[in-house]
Amino acid sequence: MQAIEVLEKEKVSEIPFSVHEVLASLEEIKERRRLLERGMVLGNIYKQTVKIHFMCVDKKTYKTEATIWTVTEKYVMIKGGRMIPLHSIVKVDT
Repeated sequence: MQAIEVLEKEKVSEIPFSVHEVLASLEEIKERRRLLERGMVLGNIYKQTVKIHFMCVDKKTYKTEATIWTVTEKYVMIKGGRMIPLHSIVKVDT
């Protein structure tokens, strides 16, 4: 099992994200979206942060804690205007 590196949300835009889908099944992808949308509600209403685990191109996994501002078809925007591609997100802890 590979170690997960904690990354400050301000550094997220410096990471070369995975270009391929990191989840194996459609069910996992649906669950990721559900958790991201839940995180967006928690962030917008209660100013609560979530932990987002994502993978970069060399398959290294990072974790950041941030407020989700919006979830689009392809990206998650976190506080500070930083974007994370949905396909690179491995896990969301709300």
